[in-house]
Amino acid sequence: MTRSTQLRTPTTAPSATTATSGTTAQPAAAPTKPVVTAAGILDVVNERQESGFLRAEGCRASAHDVRVPAALIRAAGLRTGDFVVGVCDRPRMLARVETINGHRLGAVRGRPHFRDLTPLHRPAKEHVALAGLAVERAKRLVEQGQDVVILLDSLTRLCRAHNNAATSGGRTLSGGVDAAAVHGPKRLFGAARLAEEGGSLTLLATALVETGSRADDYFFEELKSTGNMELRLDRVLAGKRVYPAVHAVASGTRREELLLSPAELAATRRLRRALQTGDGPANMQSLLEKVRRTPDNATLLRQLQHTAPGV
Repeated sequence: MTRSTQLRTPTTAPSATTATSGTTAQPAAAPTKPVVTAAGILDVVNERQESGFLRAEGCRASAHDVRVPAALIRAAGLRTGDFVVGVCDRPRMLARVETINGHRLGAVRGRPHFRDLTPLHRPAKEHVALAGLAVERAKRLVEQGQDVVILLDSLTRLCRAHNNAATSGGRTLSGGVDAAAVHGPKRLFGAARLAEEGGSLTLLATALVETGSRADDYFFEELKSTGNMELRLDRVLAGKRVYPAVHAVASGTRREELLLSPAELAATRRLRRALQTGDGPANMQSLLEKVRRTPDNATLLRQLQHTAPGV
């Protein structure tokens, strides 16, 4: 009697890694971290640039601010106030800068500092010197018989420059005005004239009024007597978008009798009296409409004599 023996081929346990014929098994890829971007206005906490923060909510500090390491501030050339967009490697910690104020890093390297930029305004002494040189140049042209016109904007600011450039120790008036501050502007503005030998110098200057500054009021009152024509603007008309917004009653020319005929002078003075009655802005709007419909001043005055009350 024979014994039958059954043989089994040994098997191995299934592996977690599968592979097709002719390939090498590869481990599964590890999950990638999501890219976290941050953006905000940089606030460097001290002058030594030891660290800073991207303010996430405007300019105020908040719990969502992102810290910026000192090394990154120096490497990227960051400055307080820069709007920075970057990438974080840890929660609320900036690791890389992408853009600065909307530009790539290369575009902002070498940018000038604000303190090194040439200002639109110049020191007070330079304003004074420039105005004086311009007037002296105009005088030389008048001496050669030429007619010169200088436009000065503004006479008030020139007075401020003289006041700021004045040496200390002088008498100080109300509003912080040096007593000698208007001497230079008076000489400058008073240089205007018509020379009998030929040539003339005319200065047209703007002046600030009703600014709330006692100094500005003082400058205007001191200098308006030097001029011979004043054109006053009206805030009420300008607010109503009525142009030209001229305050006709406050405007005028000194010694206008030298420019107008007796009939024109009488009509002009009656017109001024009429404009002072009733609603001033409404009267001015009515006058402007009549000005637009007439070809010249003479025609306007003739019409007003028949239509305007008191004219």
